[in-house]
Amino acid sequence: MSSICVQPPSQATVGTILYPPIVGKFDSAFLEGQEITTAWGILTLIDGSGQVVDSESTVAGRNRPTLDGTPSGMGMYLSDTGGSRRGGGSSSRSGNPYSHFYFKFDRIQINAPGTYSLMIGVYRMSNITGLPEPVTTAETDRVTVHNEQVPAERPSANEQQILSDLRKSFR
Repeated sequence: MSSICVQPPSQATVGTILYPPIVGKFDSAFLEGQEITTAWGILTLIDGSGQVVDSESTVAGRNRPTLDGTPSGMGMYLSDTGGSRRGGGSSSRSGNPYSHFYFKFDRIQINAPGTYSLMIGVYRMSNITGLPEPVTTAETDRVTVHNEQVPAERPSANEQQILSDLRKSFR
């Protein structure tokens, strides 16, 4: 199972940090017994027509990338009981309370107006070839980015709980 468990806001202002941050939840079975330290997530910007926005593209006259921030990161386990651990241990489902791993992308900005979604791609190192291989993806709901100021949005109660659990685990 792959899903976005904390959605970005439905509207944002150009150049402001997206809040709530984007969090993807992935089934640890995707790692096929590998350590989570061998996996990473990459955030990709998708335009309104479904095309990937080139990571090297910049906003005209601003010399800033269309997607700004830290669009890659390492995952972490978070159990259904709220406990967590970073890396280590087997990702086998049998008796493992860490059946899911999460990627959190905060401090992300979109620097051009338009309608977008964001896709988290999860990758791991192949045990056979030693090369990166895609594992799974999950895509957010659409975000409409405006040149003018838009009201801030708050995460749902469930999203707030997930963010709180992730915050606690990084202490």
